[in-house]
Amino acid sequence: MIQRNLLRFDLIKLQKQSKKDPKSLVLILYKHYRITNSKISGYNFLINPGKFFFDRSTDILYKAQYIELAGRRSYQQYKDLGQKYLDLTYYPDLNINAIKYNPIITIENNKIYFKHEE
Repeated sequence: MIQRNLLRFDLIKLQKQSKKDPKSLVLILYKHYRITNSKISGYNFLINPGKFFFDRSTDILYKAQYIELAGRRSYQQYKDLGQKYLDLTYYPDLNINAIKYNPIITIENNKIYFKHEE
């Protein structure tokens, strides 16, 4: 079951365009959400982007981290299986200590869940 409230983007193009600056990364994706920018369209995705972008209480660094983690998920697994989490089994090199305090993600059973998508 695919939700209709889905924002698709290309994480690599987004990172390149933002020069990996967290504030720019979030702003460019927000502009893509408001006015579709085909320059960064792709197979990475956010579910419920409105909830994410209108969250004013979360630091921009955490939001950029959320986008970069969500962008690693497989669209095919989401489409076929409804899998919304990021399976850390595929990312053993990911620094968990760098992300474990992010208030808009939850890490359980080697999976990252995204607050605004639950």
